[in-house]
Parts: sequence; C-alpha cells; structure tokens
Amino acid sequence: MITAISLVLLLSIPKTNISAIISPATFIIYEDSELKQGRQAFTSGDYQRAIEILKPYVEKKPKSFEGHLYLGLSYRELKRFDEAIAMLEKAAAIEPKIAQVHLELGHAYLLAKKYVEVINEYQLLKQEAKDAWMADLFRLSIPADIAQQYQLPPSPLEKVQVELAAAQPILPMAESLRPVISYKEKAKYTEESRKKMLWVQSSLELFSANRANLSSSE
Repeated sequence: MITAISLVLLLSIPKTNISAIISPATFIIYEDSELKQGRQAFTSGDYQRAIEILKPYVEKKPKSFEGHLYLGLSYRELKRFDEAIAMLEKAAAIEPKIAQVHLELGHAYLLAKKYVEVINEYQLLKQEAKDAWMADLFRLSIPADIAQQYQLPPSPLEKVQVELAAAQPILPMAESLRPVISYKEKAKYTEESRKKMLWVQSSLELFSANRANLSSSE
C-alpha cells in the first residue's frame, strides 16, 4: 500500500531520475547506465572505449559534470590534450567550486604546455584555504623553470625538503646530543620533520607519473 508520504516523495522527483522502485514505500535512484559504463571503462584503463561511450553521452547530457570529467580524463590519458582541455573546461564550468576538476584541468594544461593557464589554475586553488593542499601538490609538478619564470614561491613541501636535507646529518643523533641552536632555530630537527619527510616522498611519487607524461610529450 502506498502511503501518503511515499506518494509525495515519488511525485516530487522528476520521472526521468527514477529508474526502479523497490517497494511501494521505498525507491532507489540509479545513475545512467551509459555514464556508469563510461566510468568503468576509464577506471579499467580502456580509455578509447570510455570515449566511445561518453562522447555521445555528453552530447545528450550537456550538463553532466561527471560525463565531461571522465571524458576529459580519458582524452588526457591518450595524450589528446586539446580535446581533454575542452571537456575539462566544460566540467569546470558546470561545477566551478569542485577543486578536483581544477587540479585535473591544471595537469592537462601542463601537459599541453599552456603555462599561463597552468598558473591560473594554481592560483585559483591557492585562493581557497581548504584547497591549498591541492595547490601545494600541483606546485610540485610545475617545472622549476616555469615556476621561476612566473615567480611562484616555493611550495611548503619544497621548504620541508630543504629543511630535511639540512637535517640529515643531525637526525640520526640522539636528541640530547643535537646542537641546541641548530635544533631550535635553523632546521627544526624534530620527529615532526621525519613525518613530513614521508609525506613529501609520497607526494612526489604521486606526481611522478605526470612528470613522466610531460617528458614523453616533449
């Protein structure tokens, strides 16, 4: 028996969004099968198949953020950078406040050597305090000569790397034997620095693939 509440719920949702009703009182909204198939093709590494599915999909659903995102990422993996940028720009226009799409778009610009746009995406991420960590990670993938050309400040991670490099001779020493002045004022040789070192290393590994792609595209 359909209750008054369940009837109101059913009538309040566009019919096109309801794919199955489990019982008279409960229902589940499923995503489009094409979008699901396209995303699965992307995550499995079949980028050409993802494009074949998602290209007609976004033509039918021009406001699909996820469709444009995965289509753009698929193009990027195949080094079709202009098409990747076009799709990721559309995704960013649909959901401009989602930081992840700006990070992905920034990497597409970087691979296409569109450095002005790279800096714009970096600055956009840097403006939002909650997204600053993404900006710092993205900063690691920006080549040193480009960072210097656009006068980018060192990222916090790069500062930690310098600090830890200076600390290497001191870290193995017992804390009681470490030079007091160096310990407190010069390099902050603490256990926190050890943890930061591991974080820096994992961050560098995360972006090593993007650097490799950038080098291979030159």
